[in-house]
Amino acid sequence: MKDEGTQVSEPMDEAVREEERTERVLTPGEVWWGRQADGVGVGEAVAVPVDPPPSITHIGDPDPAREAGTSAEAEHGAVSEADLDADLDTVPEAEPVPGPRHSQSRGTEPGPSPTSSASGGADAFVPPLVLTEPVNKQFHARGLPRVEWAAPDSVLDEADYPGLSIRAASLRGDAHRYNMMSRQDSLALYELEHSRGRAVLACVADGIGSRTQSHRGSSYACRVVVGAVRERLEELLFAPDEDTARRLAEQVVHQVAQEMISVEGQTEALRGQTDTTLTLALADLTPEGEPTYFMLVSVGDSPAYLLRDREMEPLTGESVEDTSITSTATDALPRNIGHVQLNGCTVNPGEMLLLCSDGLSNPMAASSVAEQLVEWWGGDRVPGRLEFGWQLDFQAKTHDDDRTAICLWGR
Repeated sequence: MKDEGTQVSEPMDEAVREEERTERVLTPGEVWWGRQADGVGVGEAVAVPVDPPPSITHIGDPDPAREAGTSAEAEHGAVSEADLDADLDTVPEAEPVPGPRHSQSRGTEPGPSPTSSASGGADAFVPPLVLTEPVNKQFHARGLPRVEWAAPDSVLDEADYPGLSIRAASLRGDAHRYNMMSRQDSLALYELEHSRGRAVLACVADGIGSRTQSHRGSSYACRVVVGAVRERLEELLFAPDEDTARRLAEQVVHQVAQEMISVEGQTEALRGQTDTTLTLALADLTPEGEPTYFMLVSVGDSPAYLLRDREMEPLTGESVEDTSITSTATDALPRNIGHVQLNGCTVNPGEMLLLCSDGLSNPMAASSVAEQLVEWWGGDRVPGRLEFGWQLDFQAKTHDDDRTAICLWGR
């Protein structure tokens, strides 16, 4: 299996339908299956009069890391931040530097990367913010990962549609940089065409740290899920009821699991070593000013949140209060699927859906982190992709896992 990023460009339907949709804003409790929001019944065509956007780049990158102290890390003499603190001086607590002032208005060009004249000149780079305490100064990339098919250290992606803006980033954790381990998180974005319009699929996978090939497992899960979704795309988008939606979601998950097991069987080193979580969000693209209806499917503890009225509402995954690093009960593909979580979510203009790994959700338990993310992502402006990666790379002592986030803003 060659773990390199892939690009998929879906063909565009040149015939734009002229039927009008009735605009309405759904309440948080309304799910999307069987919806009659347009006055259109299940099985009837729904017009989506939007201009064709540019092609979206899809990342199905190889991936990387989780808990320190696992068998893979021990093999290379893995060191955690706590280990370093026992022997090395830490950086004195510094006052937070100002955040970037160049965030992007919806639909405009991205602003420049964070700069500050106070830190050494008009073009001096501002380091990512310290939101709890600084990480140990010894945490740096001592060398490249020592595993085959290692993932790139970081990936960024973005797309803007009339009714939806997307920013995505996956960053290798500080501990894995120091220990020369691969990033085990993965993400992917796909645009899919169907007979009624176009849809977007976003997914996050977090490889289980105790598995030596989980960076490959998370990458592969994000790649093969698009095929499973495409096979039943319109059924998923327009499921008439929750039971039908759940049956289809479980079919997608089990198809991904079977394909992962098939790949494991081709290489001895992969067998039983590719465990990963998987969380996906699927939505039919809507015109500007209308709500977007998401179907959320997840296995494991990679959560989703709805940012509404400056509050983060958990939608899937384990509680953000649970900050334990390891859990033997964690559901994971391909063999320990356990419970397939299914949720429906409506994102109105000005709201945001967040998919992430626990490398972000765990530090969000600190109020300083959660409040800063709301400040960055809860207003009427969307950051450019470079600024988004800068924001996600904040420092939070002891939180040294990989960090992945996909934000989808309604417009």
